[in-house]
Amino acid sequence: MRRVTIILLLIALFALPLALAAQDDDAATDDAVAIDLEALAARVEAALSAVDDALEEIDDTKELTLELVGLTVEMFGLFEGLSAVFGIALPIIVAIAGFFGFRRLERSREELVEARERFETEMKDKGTALEELSAQMEGALALQRKSSTDASIALGLLAVGQSQYRGKDNDGAIRTFQQAIGYDTQNPIILYNLGYVQTQSSKFDDALESLHEATRLDENFLPAKAALGYVYRRIGDQKDTEVQRLIAEAGKDRMDDEVTRLIAERVRDYNTSERYFIEALNELPKLIDEDGESWWGALGGLYRRRSQLADAIDAYERAAEVTPKSSYPFSNLAMLQAEAGNIKEMLRRFERVEQLAYNEVQNDADNIWGYNDLVTARLALGKAEAAFEALEEVLQIASKDSPYALNSLRETLADRLLQYLPEERRPAIRQALERIAQFEAERAGDSDDVAG
Repeated sequence: MRRVTIILLLIALFALPLALAAQDDDAATDDAVAIDLEALAARVEAALSAVDDALEEIDDTKELTLELVGLTVEMFGLFEGLSAVFGIALPIIVAIAGFFGFRRLERSREELVEARERFETEMKDKGTALEELSAQMEGALALQRKSSTDASIALGLLAVGQSQYRGKDNDGAIRTFQQAIGYDTQNPIILYNLGYVQTQSSKFDDALESLHEATRLDENFLPAKAALGYVYRRIGDQKDTEVQRLIAEAGKDRMDDEVTRLIAERVRDYNTSERYFIEALNELPKLIDEDGESWWGALGGLYRRRSQLADAIDAYERAAEVTPKSSYPFSNLAMLQAEAGNIKEMLRRFERVEQLAYNEVQNDADNIWGYNDLVTARLALGKAEAAFEALEEVLQIASKDSPYALNSLRETLADRLLQYLPEERRPAIRQALERIAQFEAERAGDSDDVAG
């Protein structure tokens, strides 16, 4: 349409000389008019070019349209003067040019209106989208703030639960860890701590659930895998104790279905325990538990229970390398010497155990495991009076909701030390076992009174 308009205007301009030839005016007047027409043609072409640019740039259309209107007015003024010179031919040409000029002006106005409507529609749509995006961002920020706050609370509760466990409040620690998980369900560290304390409280099914969830959240979280090894070992120990009880009741030569089943389950649990221990310790050989002991010691206990004495000695020696100031691996190494028939070497090693255990309880008055080793070493060395003093400390520290430490001491004295020591030192061990039994009976009586 723009090109058509230009062509028509050019035709009009070429027609002007014909009209000039038909006039009888003098040559001077003709020259002046020709100059004015050329100037007019140039201005018209410039105006049309400006209109072309206006169509490409919507924001400039209005200004260029106004310029075109102004030029049109000037053209009418000029043509009005020329009509007096050229007569009727020029008005006709002007009318044709005006017609197309006004068509072009109307078209520009319509395009301007359409552009404005499109702009308003787009702005409205973008405004709606912006409001939705803003609402989404605000919701995400609120969720992030809540998540950050919950995570901070969970970490605070984690520290509280760990402090409760060190204070021998296992039930309180378990409740606190569970509360922490309510704030952060995706934290494997909290689940690991919960599972560890549940294990120490002999709540094995709960411990397995917590620790398996921790490894599900982070399959490479090795502390949880080592703790799983410990849980399965403790479950196997529990079944081994039941097997020994059933065999004692039915006779060594009798093997009923229940005993056979328990033995098979014990083997399976011990194998699972070993697999978790090895997986964790191969990656982190210096890994320690929440009581500061090397996990190699727990693996050594597994091997000892399976009568793999060479493997047990190797595991306890590696534990001693990781925790050289702990009496735990050295005490077990001393016992293994006795099981190998080397009583003299056992007694020599217990001298070191006594010193290490004494240092441990001096640094931590609530270290029940240190006191256990101190009692064992002093009884082995014939220091009965000092051993009974340490035993009273054990009974004072022993937690009702974590009987494992006290049970472990009783089993060490009854099932191991009593068998290996010379007869003259056995009465003191029996006396220590009687004191433990008395304490447990008194505590059970107190519990019954509270329940009643």
